[in-house]
Amino acid sequence: MPDSVLPRIAAGDGAAIRDLVSRHGDLVWDLCRRRHPDAAEAAAAAEDVFLDLRESAGRFSAGVSSEAGFVAAVARRRLLDRERRRPADPASLEPPEDVLSRAAVAAGGANVPAEAARAVTALGSVREEERQILVLTIHHGLTPEEIAGSTRMPLATVRAHARRGLARLAERLAAESSGGGSGAGAAVAAAAATGGDGDPRMERLLDLLAGRAVETLAEDERTELDALLAERPAADAEALDRAAAALVCGLAAAVDEPCPEGVARRVEARLRETLPKGGSVARESPGVAEAAPARSAPAWYFAAAAALLAVAGWWPAVRDALRRDDPASGRDALLARAPDAIRAVFFPLGEFDGAAVTGDCVWSDALQAGFLRFRGLKPNDAAREQYQLWIHVPNQAHPIDGGVFDAQGGGGGGGGGGGDLVVPIGARLPVAGPTAFTVTVEKPGGVVVSDRSRLVLRAEVGL
Repeated sequence: MPDSVLPRIAAGDGAAIRDLVSRHGDLVWDLCRRRHPDAAEAAAAAEDVFLDLRESAGRFSAGVSSEAGFVAAVARRRLLDRERRRPADPASLEPPEDVLSRAAVAAGGANVPAEAARAVTALGSVREEERQILVLTIHHGLTPEEIAGSTRMPLATVRAHARRGLARLAERLAAESSGGGSGAGAAVAAAAATGGDGDPRMERLLDLLAGRAVETLAEDERTELDALLAERPAADAEALDRAAAALVCGLAAAVDEPCPEGVARRVEARLRETLPKGGSVARESPGVAEAAPARSAPAWYFAAAAALLAVAGWWPAVRDALRRDDPASGRDALLARAPDAIRAVFFPLGEFDGAAVTGDCVWSDALQAGFLRFRGLKPNDAAREQYQLWIHVPNQAHPIDGGVFDAQGGGGGGGGGGGDLVVPIGARLPVAGPTAFTVTVEKPGGVVVSDRSRLVLRAEVGL
């Protein structure tokens, strides 16, 4: 396995950001998509997870867990804390036995951490009812309440199966890693599996630790857990979390949907924003196509784009222009040299209807890059609201988030002379065949899905 990248992230090494996203993007995306079927919501969740990883990277210890296991633990904790936005129906999900069978095959791969492979094997040895509950909670992301409501199983029984199944798993993993079961991790896991050895406070501690590993604890429960852990400073409070994380990695070993390249680029950009001033990282335009192989759009699409880039003499000139901190030059080069470049003219709507604002959008599918240009766009107070671009593509329920931007006095702020505002497009997801571009006014930072109540500009491709 390659050297760990998290210590480099903890040290503020900007060059490690791309390695982090490239190495763990598929795992994080798989977890996010299981909880958020909507791609835009999953992309926002992935950003949150990687920002948490940036903050917690210093806590990683290679002697305690694999890097993938640590990433999975942080991701699960963050996703459990996010608001659930979908109704859950266990009957519509992949059956637990199918999940386990698929994972058992994938766990033999060279890139699967050893602890993840062991977790998959150990899961096959726990009781059937516990195994089913663990797959529904840890793999599919259902709450105990959702499982109880759909299976007609008492809530207390669901929680007991989840706790005891996870405890048996943790006990076996801890015993294997310590060569026989010594140590605080094995002790905590063994006590959980047997119900706390008759000690009511130990039993309550184990209930809370298991609850934290498979669902979200309430504020009063977190306070109680902290107090109980303070009574037992030698206890390994992360034993059950590590078992859950190892199982997450094992069950997600056969990733169905790799992380989209657009999401990876957006995550990298957000992580770079967290670096200290002067951090050493080469900033690239969101549209630079050579950053990493695109993986989400259909293979034929990106193969065709690669062929186009390979034979076209225009690519070096456009690439160099995109890399410069000059959006106006980048726009001009893309429009003049990219054979697939499209241009659409904005017209005002809603509260901007009749306003003296003009503008256009240029975009290249092959480069996955584009620019907005405006003149006369009303300045906004960034502390109260921001403009947000939306890219409309065929056969998708919601438009793709193209990023937020500000208009400052005089129309500047994004580059370009003569009062023009030129803004690079930062699409969250890969874009293929856009049909329209719209701009809304939203709260600072933008939104995942717009209610379009303040739709102010629209550009139709082909008009």
